[in-house]
Amino acid sequence: MVIDFNEIDKTFEMIFNDGALKFTFTNVQTLTIPDRLTESWWLYDEIYPAKHGFELRVLFNDMSELFLVAENVLIEEQN
Repeated sequence: MVIDFNEIDKTFEMIFNDGALKFTFTNVQTLTIPDRLTESWWLYDEIYPAKHGFELRVLFNDMSELFLVAENVLIEEQN
């Protein structure tokens, strides 16, 4: 479940599962965030290569979608 997210400049962060997991997307060129992202469950994703990185599409439990194009992603386990 997404518990928080932040968008600063060209960086987008999503924090999951009581803060145990964090995705940080860097050099984000395109970003479409659903109206209600917090407390949503990530159900399905599709990842495609893009000119300068990758394209990510995520479907959440309320059938909303997140779309982004970014250069890189850092996945961190928070303890």
